[in-house]
Amino acid sequence: MKSPSSTPTLLTRPSRRTVLLSGAAGLLLSACGGGGDDPVGLLPETPTTPTTPTDPTNPINPGTTGPWATPLTLTTGASLTASLLNIACNDAGDAIAVWQEGSVSGTRRLLGRRYRVDLGWDPVHEIAATNNSHALETDLAMDVSGQAWVVWTQQFTVSNQTWAARHLPLGGWQPAVKVNTTDDAVLTSHARVSVNTQGNAIVGWLSNRGDPTTQVFVRPWLGDSGWGAETIVNTDVNSNPTSLVLALGPLGDGVVGWIESYGARPTVWAARWNLASGGQVNGQITAVGSATDLSIATDANGTTLMAWRHVFAAAERVSTVRFPATGSPAPFVSHDNPAPGAVGRPSVDAGGPGQFSVVWSELLGTRRDAWGTQIAASDNAPPCVLLENDSSEDAHSVQIALDPTNEARAAWMRGAGSQGEIWSARQPFNSPWAAPERIGNSTNDASSLHLAGSAGGRALVAWLQPEAGVQRVWVQHRQPG
Repeated sequence: MKSPSSTPTLLTRPSRRTVLLSGAAGLLLSACGGGGDDPVGLLPETPTTPTTPTDPTNPINPGTTGPWATPLTLTTGASLTASLLNIACNDAGDAIAVWQEGSVSGTRRLLGRRYRVDLGWDPVHEIAATNNSHALETDLAMDVSGQAWVVWTQQFTVSNQTWAARHLPLGGWQPAVKVNTTDDAVLTSHARVSVNTQGNAIVGWLSNRGDPTTQVFVRPWLGDSGWGAETIVNTDVNSNPTSLVLALGPLGDGVVGWIESYGARPTVWAARWNLASGGQVNGQITAVGSATDLSIATDANGTTLMAWRHVFAAAERVSTVRFPATGSPAPFVSHDNPAPGAVGRPSVDAGGPGQFSVVWSELLGTRRDAWGTQIAASDNAPPCVLLENDSSEDAHSVQIALDPTNEARAAWMRGAGSQGEIWSARQPFNSPWAAPERIGNSTNDASSLHLAGSAGGRALVAWLQPEAGVQRVWVQHRQPG
């Protein structure tokens, strides 16, 4: 049901406008720097044609005894620990995994591996060797052709910068590029990327020059012409964005969303954005409660759903807002449980036109359970359903993947703190959730869970798990059917 307080219209802030900054096209690593921030060791490697893997632990078609394959590790370093794991898939079943590897005091490398349905996992590729600097966060996206983007925030001595690297299906990894070009003496954060079916991409980040003002930047990549100019999405000097999400539709229309501490509490803001015309008027989505933990997804027609954790005076809930392909969003909706408790970060994914699924963890009584809801084009406030309610362990890090037929696949951790066992469940369209099944390795010390899905019920989970004193990257495939 809708919360009684969930009907504010999109409020515009007259003092805001969109500013288009002039700037050079993306600079290659060897051409960037300034102020001692040149990232020594970022290698513009010559693209290579992929080859069939020969590693017997890396089969072309992993898993022959059931829907879920045997877990396998993607890391090769004997004594280097992995962090900042991220994965992405497309509907063909191809995938990209990216992580940072290295010691706390020594060189850290940003690494990537590509999975091809017909060839398996490519060898490990060094995207960036950062020496005395390191990545702080990563984001990853992959389009239907198999082109992939990874973006990250790179920490240097006096600044943090936003970087990106592109992977081509037949050309391999391209040289890394510094995306923010207007000022080297800034602290950027929350690097984000989204792609569409036309080979275009949009990169976003937050930028602070050391004063109280933080600004939301976006910069497009046009498949036929390369990098466009930076755009400041919010220009109010009193704003202080603290998180960022973005999504790009098939026709170049996108949504940029952020949490802004404007006044007494953090609220949700958003702006429409178009590859051709740039930004539009900002809008405030929420005027009540405190918001955090944004998530976003876009369907094949450009309809976008944004979800967040919403704290009201007497309860916490997951709230969502739907953006049509063009025009203003509908009022936000709070999804109610009978006895709402503290909720975790929501995860949202898009299926067929107008269809979305949202999942989260929620504290009911003394245990945290996994919950979810399917949101159709004609029903913005469907009932919440329980995915699992194991009485012995808490569920957390709940994630969702929805395929084009609206079959849902959820994965979550079960255990105390940030570690635990990995569990998964499936929901055919318009059917109840099936019984959860345990996947992953047999130990209960997995962490940093990620889930990505593709057509036909394929899915990929990835996580970190300690082995011989270091964190390894593990993956597990689910085959079609």
